[in-house]
Amino acid sequence: MAFEPHTRYSAKGATSLFDGIKGKTNHTSGDWLGFTDNPLEIELFLEPDSKAQTLDLSFLFNESAYIFPPESVEIWTGNQSGWQKNA
Repeated sequence: MAFEPHTRYSAKGATSLFDGIKGKTNHTSGDWLGFTDNPLEIELFLEPDSKAQTLDLSFLFNESAYIFPPESVEIWTGNQSGWQKNA
């Protein structure tokens, strides 16, 4: 991760993104990564002969707790010669 999550919502750090455990609906469970002042920005590097088949994103929305989904999501793909934004 390029930026650290908010200290209140740091879960298990970057490990939380790949552990296969779905966050609970309770925002205080300790399972969520939360970002306020900085975006979540990650880079995934795959083995040369492998291809990603799916990418799952999960967001928590709890307006009364001031927890909102991201304003936007961008997914870029590429290799060492360049990146392109996916529509």
